[in-house]
Amino acid sequence: MKKIALLFTMVLLAFACESEKKQPEPKQLGDFTFANTKVIAGEPFSITYDGEGNLESGFYHQVVHDKAYAADVTFENNEAVITVPDSISTVAFYFTIDNTFDNNKGKGYVFNVVDAEGESPIDAEAAHQFYLTNDGSYYDLTTGDASLALNAIESALEEHPELEENWMDTHIYVAQQAGGDKAQSVPEDYISKITSNSILDLEDYKQLATIYSRTRNSAKRDSINAIINEKFPDSDVALQNKVSTFFKLETLEDKEKFFSENKEAVLQSANADYILRSLAVENFNIKNDEAFQKYFDMMSNPMDKAGLLNSIAWARAEKGKDLNEAEEMSKLSLSLVETEQNELSNKPEFYSPKQYEQSLERSYNMYADTYALILFQQGKVKEAIAYQQKAVGKGYSPDNNERLVQYLIADEQYEEALNRSKTYISSGLATSKLKDYFKEAYAEVNPNDDIASVMAQMESAAKEKQLDDLKKSMLDERAPDFTAKNLDGEEVTLSSLKGKTVILDFWATWCGPCIASFPGMQKAVTKYKDDDSVVFLFVDTFESGENRLTEVQDFITENEYDFHVLLDPKEANGSNHEIAKKYNISGIPTKVIIGPSGRMNFKDVGYSGSNDKLLNKIDGMIEILKTQP
Repeated sequence: MKKIALLFTMVLLAFACESEKKQPEPKQLGDFTFANTKVIAGEPFSITYDGEGNLESGFYHQVVHDKAYAADVTFENNEAVITVPDSISTVAFYFTIDNTFDNNKGKGYVFNVVDAEGESPIDAEAAHQFYLTNDGSYYDLTTGDASLALNAIESALEEHPELEENWMDTHIYVAQQAGGDKAQSVPEDYISKITSNSILDLEDYKQLATIYSRTRNSAKRDSINAIINEKFPDSDVALQNKVSTFFKLETLEDKEKFFSENKEAVLQSANADYILRSLAVENFNIKNDEAFQKYFDMMSNPMDKAGLLNSIAWARAEKGKDLNEAEEMSKLSLSLVETEQNELSNKPEFYSPKQYEQSLERSYNMYADTYALILFQQGKVKEAIAYQQKAVGKGYSPDNNERLVQYLIADEQYEEALNRSKTYISSGLATSKLKDYFKEAYAEVNPNDDIASVMAQMESAAKEKQLDDLKKSMLDERAPDFTAKNLDGEEVTLSSLKGKTVILDFWATWCGPCIASFPGMQKAVTKYKDDDSVVFLFVDTFESGENRLTEVQDFITENEYDFHVLLDPKEANGSNHEIAKKYNISGIPTKVIIGPSGRMNFKDVGYSGSNDKLLNKIDGMIEILKTQP
């Protein structure tokens, strides 16, 4: 009996140990608690938000080989549960809190995925490292390293050669990102392997064309494409090669002739809407309304149509001309967005369903802002207010807020204008002009009160909130040293500026948002021109060519900007620009703010559309760094 009891006790102990072994280990990252240090495919994985801010949305990427697919994270009472399917290597979470993108200060919320036995996909490490250096960089993760990704890919291919089909193009790309001898030897090895086949099929030629495109050998690429056109005239590559001729044409007459002769091929191609939009715009510019309508009607994507209509309507609204036609176009753009919001039939692959809905909402708000301005200029003030309230949404755009208050005052709704203005000013979401409108409304509602103290109190609240938000986003990372030449050929070295606050603005002459932000940046440069402790460096990047220096100089001179411009040098052996690579810059405009300690303390990606908001943010970051011990 004792033996039976002992055996029973041992079984219980073994079961308890097994249960204890399987207990998940929660992972605390930033303001989130994750159920485990790893995600188990097919099993629920919980996420809890522990912060005090307003958690607005979340999504995550499911990584398979070198591809990342977006999926939604839906929270209820700050709790969410997801289940990841089989074959996923890595998942990476992102959140929006109080209209601020949260990526765990560049470190990310990235987890490996295993099956029920704890095993990972055979190329899991390659997938993980490539995600960090590629997709992750677009979300401003700072943990990617091209050399680590290259090593992981090559290890996976060495152990599992059958993965080459999934990884060839990415292997070449990462070798170029890593630089060094591999940037040349990796594509050469693939070319040698493919051309050693006695007979090449369409896939072989496509791979060769891809490799030559990657290595920017246009002569070889064109020769391969010529072979494809001859041997495989009905292939998708031959079709795309034919259509690409359009982009080399200069005159509208030649473009329309090409379209007429190759209409079927163009309409079947991935570039169809782009080409049709180009033809529509050029005909609109020469006032050929019939041709404009013809090409517009052939466009297939309703959001491309809506964007085109809005751009034309906005240009007319700004000038206050042709308002009746602008009203029709703007109203149609809103109708197209509303239809898509109901049908959701054109979601791009890179969006999760929720992300696409949010994208459509942003588009609708933008186009409603255009429509409201047109209505206001036509004297339809109450209608303008109704649409501007839609355009304002959550109030994150200072310019949209400004126009709403303007319209309210025009309609003599002073009390509403006053309340709206107080909210926007106190939240730091007001333009200088909106503050003037506030004073006007305040004088109407409280003619005998002192407005100065009220304004000072609101601005103080806005500043406190802004500084608090900026402090939450502060980084403390190494700022890689660099040396680059300015437009006068003089060398500038970052380390020589230690002890100062340095603002690096990464930009390019082709970058629309960069150019749109420059009036605000000029205000910042002018404001701090006599402050020796603050330095602005405008790093021209992602540009090359023999005329680069001249083109950049001409741009700065023609726009009369007082900017100290540096030219980001290209790597000698690779496709990267040196400074952008060091700072993990994947999109522009991006501003990197380096404190007096020589450490990177802020990284601000994109442009909000408001120069007042931009200047206030720069002021706040500089103020914080000046007061740091």
